[in-house]
This record gives sequence, structure tokens and C-alpha cells, in this order.
Amino acid sequence: MKIHSPLRLLFFLVLAQQLAAQTPMVEVPLDKEFDNATVLLFKPPYQTMTVYIESDLDLRYSTISINKNSLFLKKSLGNRKMEKLKPDDQLIPEAIKSGMKVNLRIDHYQRSLKNTAKEVVLADDYYGNTGLKGLYEFLEGNQASVDGQLVALNSGVTLKGQNEWRDKKFESFNELQLGCELNVHGKREIDGIIYVTRGTARPVESNSDDRLLRRGVELGMQVDKNRLNLGKGFNRTFITDNVLQDYVNSIGRKIVPEYIRTLPIDHPDHIDFKYYLVEDESLNASAFPNGAVIIHTGMLRRISNEAQLAAVISHEIAHVTQKHHSKNFRKRKNWKDASNAIIAVSTITTSSTVPALAVGMLSEMYVSEYSRTQETQADRIGLRYMYDAGYDPREAGNLWKKLALDDAESLRDVEATNMMLQMMGEKTDDIPEKPVAPEKRESIYASHPRARDRFNHVNFLLSTAYANANFSKAIVNAEQHKAMVKRLRLKPAPKPVRPKSKK
Repeated sequence: MKIHSPLRLLFFLVLAQQLAAQTPMVEVPLDKEFDNATVLLFKPPYQTMTVYIESDLDLRYSTISINKNSLFLKKSLGNRKMEKLKPDDQLIPEAIKSGMKVNLRIDHYQRSLKNTAKEVVLADDYYGNTGLKGLYEFLEGNQASVDGQLVALNSGVTLKGQNEWRDKKFESFNELQLGCELNVHGKREIDGIIYVTRGTARPVESNSDDRLLRRGVELGMQVDKNRLNLGKGFNRTFITDNVLQDYVNSIGRKIVPEYIRTLPIDHPDHIDFKYYLVEDESLNASAFPNGAVIIHTGMLRRISNEAQLAAVISHEIAHVTQKHHSKNFRKRKNWKDASNAIIAVSTITTSSTVPALAVGMLSEMYVSEYSRTQETQADRIGLRYMYDAGYDPREAGNLWKKLALDDAESLRDVEATNMMLQMMGEKTDDIPEKPVAPEKRESIYASHPRARDRFNHVNFLLSTAYANANFSKAIVNAEQHKAMVKRLRLKPAPKPVRPKSKK
């Protein structure tokens, strides 16, 4: 047996270590499937997709690699074999936009935390045949904004008039008055535009319920010096600083759609939008059918620039223009009683005679009792309002992204706390499913869709309907907003209003 010298033995030990270091650790991929993942980022050269998955708290599946074998499908392959796949079943990668919902099938590698897409399937029918019904509010070239979405007429298509327009036909959007209602059908293409193949148009008139509700709000809303009274028990001190008030007013005036803004002041459909900045540190804003828009100082402090404030105001104005209040209240069982009470005192202007039901309605409006569908619509239409007023709509996405990140962090903390308490045998019934930080109580979190959902929806609109928009001259104006917030900080804190003791 040959004995190696110490030097030769050392050489073989070093060589063995190098060979061991070069030997790859075996990883067998896991076949994972996720439904309703939200695409956060997917851009050329389309090699990486960033997604948000509700259950993925540690974000291990958030980055997906795309290779030549990755399939982009309109519907899942399921049990079908590859050879039975039809060309119409597939999508091109650029058809997948930020904000879209997709179903994923991936290979997940546990050690390296790598993910490779096998199937990316649209979770909804966004592209293809669709219908749309809503107000026609803006026209840019040959494209109209209907319900906050872009539509264009295919060549030769005529819109048929309905109701008081039943004998009329419209061959272009130029022939229609802004503010009417369109009901169109067509095909949505990759550019996000619906190309209309047929549709109808009808005039929209305010009805008696709309006017009664507006009158009820005017009766119940009282301005007394620097106090704004919104029904029984709801009152706020508003900012009387002219510079701050002019700042908010100037934004609001630009946002209101032209077809409403240019109506004569004595026109029955004219809405006199007024903006009140009130002393309240909760993250909130609200609007009323008579055009009163209330912004809390807490909202002004939290946002980063003028464009984000425009996004908030646009959303609230959209609730008014889409008549969400009257649509909700006319469904109430007590609406008939409330409307009769308003009619009975419609000629009286003293606050002591305001019907209790009208006061109750004001309180409900203040806490924003809207459906998720209405909130999403207000976000979508509000985005169009701020864009047409010259503001950068991407700042609406930035606002909800910031709030979504705060929300997600708080949600993780509460879920971890619940799990620990369960392990300790404690009851968790009293712990809210969703955390509400003290500064966010009585806020937009109370009834609106989650900040994450709103960010996803706005992000999706930006990547489709606004994909070709030129934002080079869009208003952001961070410096002036900082100056306004600084001015607000210099104001002395308001003295708390103590309730009168009962004798």
C-alpha cells in the first residue's frame, strides 16, 4: 500500500471540497396552483411576473419566471392534452396587464424559492365580447368615456335613440349631448377600448327622488360660523384659513365635469359643489347629493401631493354625479315617509323643523354607506375626472399602494396574534378579522373596499385604459401640497367640544 505525502493528501482534500461545492443540490419542484392572483407587474421582455396572492403572507410565490414553455391561456388546459390546444385558446403575453386576476399553475422550488410558470390563465372575461351601461361624460377624438371606460364606434355603427329620443339615430359621439346614458355592446381589445357593434342612447333627467333628497340634505345641513352641522350628533369645525380653503376649492372646481359645471346657477339640474376642510384627524372624506364635499384634515396630512388630493375629491364627486345616494335611499322601507316629511317642510328653512328622518339620512351619508360596486365605480369614474382635469392618475395608484402596504402589514400582525392566542387556548371571537388602527377609525376603511383591492383595480385601469396616455405635463404638485400641510400644522389645535351635562 502506497503512502501519500502530506502535501499530496492536502491537494486531494482541497480538490474534493471544490468538487463537492460544484455538485448542485437536488430540487424537485412542487406543482402549485393559485386562483385569483393579482398581477402587479408584467412588462417587456415578459420574463418575470410579479403577483399578489392573498394567502401568500411571506411572498414566497410573488415572483414568477416565464420561459418558452409557459402557456398563456384564456381558459385552463385542465385534462386536455397539449396537442388538442387550439390557437384561439392562447393569449399573447402582452395581453396580461397589471391589476388583472389570473389563475396560476407553477413549479415551485423550496430551497431556492424559484417559481416557474406552467400556465397563466385569465380569471375573468375582460377581453372579448362585453356590454357596458353608464353615463357618457367625456369625448376625446373618436373615443368616448362611458362609466369611466373608453369606447369607440366601429365603422358604420349607429346608436339608436330610446325614450324621448326613440325616433333618433346617432352616427357618432359628436351628435350626442354629454350626460346622457349609453348602453353599448362590442368587443374589448388589448388596448382596453371597447369597439362598439351596437348600442342605444337615452336622455337622463333628474327625477323627483333626486330633487327631494337634495332638498332634505339642504334642510339638515347647517353652517354656523365655523361649524358644520350634519344632522343630529354630527358636527365638525371647518378650516377658515382662506389660503387652505382656496387650495381645496381650486382642485374641486377643475374636477367637476364641464357639462355639469357650465349649467346656469338657476338651472334645476345645477349642482353647487362646495368643499369643506374640517378638523378631524381620521382618514376620511365624504360627499352629499347637494354637492357638499367634506375633506378631513387627517386626509390632507396623510397624502403626498395635490394629485392624490384630486383623486380623493374626484371619487367623492363621482358618488354625486352617479346619484349613488338616491339609488340607495329610494330602496329603503322608510323612504316614502322620509320624502313625505321633506315635502311637508320644504318651504321652511329653520333647523328646528328638519324632519328626523332627513337628519338620520345625513348621518348615514356621512359614514359613506355605499356598496362595493358603487365604490369601485366611483374610483373608476373619479380616475377619469382627475385625468381630464390635468392631474396624473398614477398618483391615485400610488395613494392606494401606500395604504395597501400599511393595511397588509397590520393584517399580518393580527393573523399572527390570532394564531398565537389559539395555540394558547384563548378565545379570538372578540378580535376583528381586519385590524383598524386608532387613527383610521371612522375612515375610508370603514365601508370602502380594502385598499389592496382599490390599488389593484386602479393599477389595472392605468395599464389598460390609460396605457397610451401622455403624462409628461400631468399635474402632481408635491411642493405646494407640502406648503399647505405645513400651513395646517401652524394652526393651533382645536379645542375639544365637550357635551353639555344633563341636569
